[in-house]
Formats: sequence, structure tokens, C-alpha cells
Amino acid sequence: YNVEKYLSKCLNSFLDLSILDKLEVIIVNDGSTDHTLNYIKKFEREDDRVVVIDKPNEGVSKARNDALDVARGEYVYFLDPDDFIDASWCEEMYVLASKYHADILIFNFYNIVNGIKHFCLTNIPVGVYNLENILMFVDYLPITPKLYRREIIKNVRFNTNIKVGEVFDFFIGVLLNTHRIYVTDRFYYN
Repeated sequence: YNVEKYLSKCLNSFLDLSILDKLEVIIVNDGSTDHTLNYIKKFEREDDRVVVIDKPNEGVSKARNDALDVARGEYVYFLDPDDFIDASWCEEMYVLASKYHADILIFNFYNIVNGIKHFCLTNIPVGVYNLENILMFVDYLPITPKLYRREIIKNVRFNTNIKVGEVFDFFIGVLLNTHRIYVTDRFYYN
């Protein structure tokens, strides 16, 4: 919502990727009143991998659900408009998820404050887990960004009645459908 000043860095961080011709980018304009819609429509015209959903403002949970309803890819990754990824990360995530047949890929991320990157770690040892054995290795469940196999989230949606903690609530719902989780020590989010 009203994120035009962030969109260039966010979208260019992965749309320049020539390696992923199968990449599908769903951008939801959640009723922005600035120039966000014009900006994302430009990306849609210039790149056939981009799909724009323009809708009234209903909040982040409903916007993500609307994107999930039209997603066709094998994996789903949520990227907030004021965040970005590095160019090689899409391919690296896909390779890891495919190699380990992961339903969920859990990874570290960077939190950037005043231009300084801070390491945010999952503190889970690298490896393949099922639901039962990952719970043995965690003091708390990570709410870090994740890559999800679309098949396991097809019946899970964000709760639109929750304003704080909706990502954690979604993750718990997904965990109930998960058979294989791969945790890497790599960083795939800024």
C-alpha cells in the first residue's frame, strides 16, 4: 500500500533475472492512493512474467490470499515491497528446495538499519527435517521469510482477522501440511 518509493529496488532485484523464465511475479496493489498502480502496470507491460492484481485496500493478509488464489508456480515466496533480494537468490532457493524435495525452505535474512546489514539467524542446524524433529531443534519457531511448495499451501490462507502475527499463524497452518523442511544457513532476504 502506497509503496512507490520502494518498488524500483524491490522489483528490479529479481526481474532482471534471465535465469528464471518460469518465474511468475504477482504484484497486488492493495488500494494504493499514490502512483504505485501506474508503476507496477509499467512492469506488467514490459515483462510477461508479471501479473498485477488491483483491488480495494483490505490489508496485507487479504492481498496475499488474493495472490495465492492465482499463483501457478511450483513454489511461493512472499516479498514485501520495502524489501529486496539479491539477483542469484531465486535460482539458489529453487535449486536447494528441488534438491532436498522441500515443502518449506527456511533461511536467514538481513535486517538493514541505517544502511548497515544485521544478520538475522534462524539458529536451526542445516539439514532436512520433518515436523516432529524440527520442533526438537528450535527454542522458538522462526517467522523469517520462507519458500513454500505451493501444493502444501493450497488450502492454507492468511487470517484476515489478525492484524499482528498473521505470518506466524499462516506458518503454523502450513507446518501441519508439511513433510519435508530444509534449513539452510544461507541468507535470502533483505
